[in-house]
Amino acid sequence: MERKLNFQGHIEKTVWRIIWQFGLSIILAYLVPLVFLSIEIHSNSYSFNREVLNIFFNVFSWMYACTMLVIIISINLTKLLKIVKQDMDIVYHQSLWLNHNPRSWDIQIAEFSQTNRHIEAMQERIERMVQAEKKQKKDVLFKVSAMAHDLKTPLTVIQGNAELLQFSIQSNQNYQCLKDIEKASQQLDDYFNQLISYAKMSYTKPIYFSDYSVENLAKVIKDECAYLIGKTITYHLSEDLKEGYTVHVDMDLIIRSVDNIINNAISYGSKPNQEIRLYIVADARHLRIIIWNRGAGFSEEVLENFGSLFYKADSSRSHKNQHFGIGLAFVKQVMVLHAGYIQLQNINQGARVELAIPVYEKG
Repeated sequence: MERKLNFQGHIEKTVWRIIWQFGLSIILAYLVPLVFLSIEIHSNSYSFNREVLNIFFNVFSWMYACTMLVIIISINLTKLLKIVKQDMDIVYHQSLWLNHNPRSWDIQIAEFSQTNRHIEAMQERIERMVQAEKKQKKDVLFKVSAMAHDLKTPLTVIQGNAELLQFSIQSNQNYQCLKDIEKASQQLDDYFNQLISYAKMSYTKPIYFSDYSVENLAKVIKDECAYLIGKTITYHLSEDLKEGYTVHVDMDLIIRSVDNIINNAISYGSKPNQEIRLYIVADARHLRIIIWNRGAGFSEEVLENFGSLFYKADSSRSHKNQHFGIGLAFVKQVMVLHAGYIQLQNINQGARVELAIPVYEKG
C-alpha cells in the first residue's frame, strides 16, 4: 500500500514540482532558442543578432518569466487544494453515516486519513452503544409488558368483586367506596393496555406500510373521530385537501394515534360544555391532523416532556386521569416511524395537538 504523505510533505512536493516545471519551461522556451542563435556583439555595428539579444534580455523577457512562474504556481496550488477538498469531502461524508465509506482509500493526506480512522472507530463505538441501548430497551419493555399482563389478572378480580358487591351493599358510603375502587381499577386497566400496546409496537408488532390517497385516509380519520366523540359533545369538522397526493403509512398505527388524542381530548375537556374541533389539511408537503378541545391546557412540563415514557406531570390536565405519558409517547413514536412530527400548543382557551405525515405525489 502506498505510503500517504502528510500535509507538510504535500507542500514540499508541490514546491519542488513548481521549481522543476519553472526550470524546465525556462530551458525549453527561453534558453534553447538562444543556443540556436548566433549572437555576435559588435561594438560599433547594429545587427540582427543584437536585436535578438535585446528581445531575450529586456523587460519583456522578465515579464514572460514572471508570468510563466505565476501560471505554474497557480496550477500546482489548484491541484493541491483539490486534493485537500477531496479528502475533506470524504471525511465529511464519513462523519454523516455509521457505514464505512469505500472512498476512504482515496484519501491522500495522512492527517485526513488519520482523522477518518478516528471517526470510523468512534462510529463503531456509537453503533455498538446504540445497539446495546436498543436491546436493553426491548428487554425492559418486554419485562414491563409481561408484568402488566400478570397484573391484569388480579385487577380483573378486583373489578369483578367491586361490581358484585355494589349490588349487595346498602350503605351509600360503602357503595361510593366500591365505585371509586371500580373507577381506579378501570384507570389501571387502561394504563396497562396502553403500556402493552406501546411495548408491542416497540419490539414485537410488525409495521405494515401501505399507500393511501390523502382523501381515503382523511375519510377513515373523520369516521373514527365521529364515532369516538359521539353526539353529546359539540364537534366541528373542517378539511382542506390538495388532490393528487398519497401517504405511506401503517393505517392501524395512525388510527390508534388519533384515538389516543381524541380520548385525551374527551377526558380533559371542560364539562359540561365540551367542544372538539378536527382540522384535516393537506398541502404539497404534509397531511396535518389538528385536534383542538376546549378545556385544560398543557403545562410547561408536559410541553417539554410529552414524548417521554412514564412521564407524569402534576398539572390540571393530568390529575384526574393518570396516563403517565404513555399515550403521547406512543403517538410521538408513531410519528417518528412515519418521518412526521407531533406538536402540542395551548391556544384559544384549550389544547391543540397537530400530527403531520409526509405526502407524496401519485406516481
